[in-house]
Amino acid sequence: MSCIHVITSVRKIHLHIFFILGLVCSASAQNDRQLRVEAQQSVANKDWFGAAQYYNRLFNRDSSDIKLKYAYAEASRLNFDLDLAQRLYTKVIAEDNGKKYPLSYYWMGQLLKTKGQYKEAKKWFTKFSKSKTKKSVKNFEYYLLKSRVEIEACDLAQLMIKNPVTPPLEHLDKSINSKVSEYAPFERDSALYFSSLRDNSKKDANEVNYNKIYRSEIKNLTWQEVTPLDTNINATYLHNANTCFSPDYRQMIVSRCKSKNASEYTCELYAGNLVNNKWQPVERLPEPVNLAGVNTSQPCYGEIDGKTVLFFASDRPGGEGGLDIWYSFVNADQTFGEPINAGKLVNSPDDEITPWYVSAKKNLFFSSTFHKGLGSFDIFKSEFVNGAFTEPQNVGYPINSSYNDIYYSVNKNGDRVYLSSNRVGSFFENKLNCCNDIYRFRIDPVAEPPKPIDTLELVKGQMKLLV
Repeated sequence: MSCIHVITSVRKIHLHIFFILGLVCSASAQNDRQLRVEAQQSVANKDWFGAAQYYNRLFNRDSSDIKLKYAYAEASRLNFDLDLAQRLYTKVIAEDNGKKYPLSYYWMGQLLKTKGQYKEAKKWFTKFSKSKTKKSVKNFEYYLLKSRVEIEACDLAQLMIKNPVTPPLEHLDKSINSKVSEYAPFERDSALYFSSLRDNSKKDANEVNYNKIYRSEIKNLTWQEVTPLDTNINATYLHNANTCFSPDYRQMIVSRCKSKNASEYTCELYAGNLVNNKWQPVERLPEPVNLAGVNTSQPCYGEIDGKTVLFFASDRPGGEGGLDIWYSFVNADQTFGEPINAGKLVNSPDDEITPWYVSAKKNLFFSSTFHKGLGSFDIFKSEFVNGAFTEPQNVGYPINSSYNDIYYSVNKNGDRVYLSSNRVGSFFENKLNCCNDIYRFRIDPVAEPPKPIDTLELVKGQMKLLV
């Protein structure tokens, strides 16, 4: 064989290899494009678990792409993979130094605050607060405002932890709590009512168990069998999120919700009456309580100036932003008056949720992510004075934690308080702090529920100690 023929053959082999490699690279690039499309579709559907999985596969192929890294960090944070999100934001910050992705500073602060690392969180919030206006970042002015609130909140959180307002909370055992979420608890006539995702027999379009409302009797200080309310209350193919009773126990109101996407729901309020000791099928409340296309949820009855009033959370027009606390007076003919916003002191640009009104004390308890707290949702108290709600005060530690603390409720006797939280110690299935459990603590039935922290007096007291 001639040298020319050998060289020609080798060239043909090389060309064949290059052709195969070209096909592989082309297929790989096409596969990457498909993964990015699927990731973006998951983000559009707010399916953070799915988005994180797609971004993980892309990241394993090319960990140098900073845009991908930031998207992966965002999906991981929203998917409650806090440690992974923190590592990814750290990488983004090391490369970008806040130029294209200044919100990395802000989210680092939030992640550290959720973990209770307040000193470190404050450093990141402070760094972000010094950022110059970025027109390319959506809602940048809001984040600047919120970062300044968080700087003060980090200082306050450390003071609150040093000044607990109650003993540690009782974590209800596994006869009530499961590895999925239990929430919206309240005690009525020696029975605990709550909502849960524990029934996995039917799932919605996003493969989420349908919420149901449950009940458990308390006998001899022991929880009895947990049973779901009947189908007059728990619709089969809707999420039945929470419930409340009228002061005379003749009417029940429940939230029924449909999934808007993988993370969000649109809820409406339904009411049913007690007839011959049996609850009748609930029916949708008309306007002005429910509005088409508006989220209306988390009902709670109370009394203001001798008049029955229904509190709820809603994102209807006319609010301060996100979900707000609203209330509507019940008319003599049992219809509802035009809903009233609880006001700018209570409601904020963020979400205010899970209202509970203690009529005897004129105290509104609710949860918020905006007002100064220990992290995520904190529980706050506002008093109804001269026709308006006063500036909210944090109810303190350990009622609040650095995680979500929601659905504060007081029993009829005024000696027990319940709440839901995904704090450390809650039961979980696959992911730490993924799910809410029910907690409770005792209070003096003669006195008010735990006195909220007077932040000004607390700071003054600390200053005296330092002088």
